[in-house]
Amino acid sequence: MEVGKDPLLLPVASMDKKKTALLPSVQLVAMHALFTALAVALVFGCTHIVHTACTCSPSSLFLPCMETTAAQDAEANALLNGMLWCTGPQAAAAALALLLPAHRRRSRRALTFVALTLAAAGHFMHARLVGLLLAVAPGAIFLVAVGIVEVFAAVMGDLLGFLALLFGGDD
Repeated sequence: MEVGKDPLLLPVASMDKKKTALLPSVQLVAMHALFTALAVALVFGCTHIVHTACTCSPSSLFLPCMETTAAQDAEANALLNGMLWCTGPQAAAAALALLLPAHRRRSRRALTFVALTLAAAGHFMHARLVGLLLAVAPGAIFLVAVGIVEVFAAVMGDLLGFLALLFGGDD
């Protein structure tokens, strides 16, 4: 029997750790933040086009007539402006987190936290807008139901994103 060779041990190949391009949690959360920012911008653009081209109808499911007070108008405008102001930096931080090279793990994770925090702030403002819509147009059940489903899905995505970033771990 040769020295250094044990017949009972199996040969083991060396396991080199492969470097992945992005952490899956960081990549998924950054893509979620980028998608929500683009969706908000797209929805706002389409809503603006529809509201300028169409008039309201009392029996409409999609565009009911709403009478608001000056305070409700001011609150709605502030919330809409806040949502729009959050989407630009949110999309920029998410895109930069996706484009950074693999060795910038801390920077990518920090940018993803920033993007997700801005997304959560925008979703909070969206939830407040749905509550304001419910107060202004209680008969618009379809719009309120769609808004509640959107807010629930967005908040669940944000919570899962924060959990993925906190407990996702590094390679």
